[in-house]
Amino acid sequence: MSFCVEPSQNDTLKCSLSSHQAAAEIWVADDVFSHCVILYEHNVEANYIFAQNGFGRRCVDAIRETTPIIMPACEGINFRQAGKDDAEFLTMAANGTGIHLSKSPIFMPYSGPDTTCDTIEGFESGEYTYFIALQNGCPVAYLCIKKNGENFASDDASVMNICGAYTLPEARGRGVTAGLLSWLMDWLRERGYSRCGVDYECFNYTSRKFWPKYFTPYTNGAVRRIDERINKG
Repeated sequence: MSFCVEPSQNDTLKCSLSSHQAAAEIWVADDVFSHCVILYEHNVEANYIFAQNGFGRRCVDAIRETTPIIMPACEGINFRQAGKDDAEFLTMAANGTGIHLSKSPIFMPYSGPDTTCDTIEGFESGEYTYFIALQNGCPVAYLCIKKNGENFASDDASVMNICGAYTLPEARGRGVTAGLLSWLMDWLRERGYSRCGVDYECFNYTSRKFWPKYFTPYTNGAVRRIDERINKG
């Protein structure tokens, strides 16, 4: 269960905390024990107060304009939009992300593996558009975008949203992902999109280190897990 805390002065913040207190009582009575609040990133006081009330940050929503990303050229790396012929690599990369997220210290459930048929269905549905980086003609990284993100600000005609990313271990640390991101910004801008959104788990160190270099966080989801024993006995 979740609700949004607006950027506010003290009175509004107190009202938000009171609203959560009242809502949480109802949720727990209905055996809902995972609670989430969406906080504006710049509202430092709200982030602090909810942390003091047992909420830990989990997911960050960030956005940027599709202005050029100025960076050194990636020697020997080319970029292009992916097609169905790339489905095998894209499937392997998507599963690589799932496996990474399932490991310590992230521990997100991995429901995979995805299949090549799943990826091809993504192409055929038109929901996803894929992009790859190639070294000597072989794909080494991908990005995936879609129209709808996971936040109100991303649900706008001018915005596309990154929903998948992965780089092979042997290609990391060389600016390949940043180069592909830069190429994607040019692709989006040429098609009339003025902004690009992304969301990432803040307890994923790799994501937390990469995305804020290029995107500005604006909201974050803070979560509290209530001990189920509170409703027993």
